[in-house]
Amino acid sequence: MGGVYIGGGVKNYLHQFLILFGLYISSFNSGFTQISIKDYDDFFDAVKNKNDSIIARKGEYILSESKIKKYKVDSSLIEIRIFTALSYYNLRNPKRSIELNTETYELLKASSDLVYFQKLIACMHNLALAEEMQEHYEKALNWNLKSVSTIKNSIGTDNNLYISELSNLASSYSDLYQDSVALEINLEILNYLNLGEHDYKGIAKTLNNISLNYPKKLCK
Repeated sequence: MGGVYIGGGVKNYLHQFLILFGLYISSFNSGFTQISIKDYDDFFDAVKNKNDSIIARKGEYILSESKIKKYKVDSSLIEIRIFTALSYYNLRNPKRSIELNTETYELLKASSDLVYFQKLIACMHNLALAEEMQEHYEKALNWNLKSVSTIKNSIGTDNNLYISELSNLASSYSDLYQDSVALEINLEILNYLNLGEHDYKGIAKTLNNISLNYPKKLCK
């Protein structure tokens, strides 16, 4: 993952892009014997060109075909589900985004295969963003808590993915005016950044978020 982190109080769209860019790269290594090459290529050309209307339309068509023809749910279909859900989020349709992401989460959560791990995190991350768009801040918090917990229990805390998702968790607590909790999390992020490679942009952003947490805390 990349080295720029956005802490609590700022929406982490960069991290969303990084996770899904990783899925996009991995998609070219996926087997797709069930989906026609044309449909597959058209869909991921739209992803590459960031054409959300085509992604949503083509994605819905492929997913409908997969149900009619009873395709086996594989890595390619999971990726199509996640990108289609993201396109609805970008099109300001969080309800459909949540529907697709929730279905995908249910398909993925029972798997212990690390191949699906990044997809599971992307799914939870995007569910949090879609709930946040609807101002369902408690639901967004719960998804961010699940994401952080899943990463911690699966691959530990000494990795960029954990810190990136931790920053989203801090953001959720800030949205709920729980700034003392957000402050503690942002201090943990800062400590991680100071111990690792010198990511000055990440450190600056985290310090800014810490400064935003402090005044609210002192007023209580």
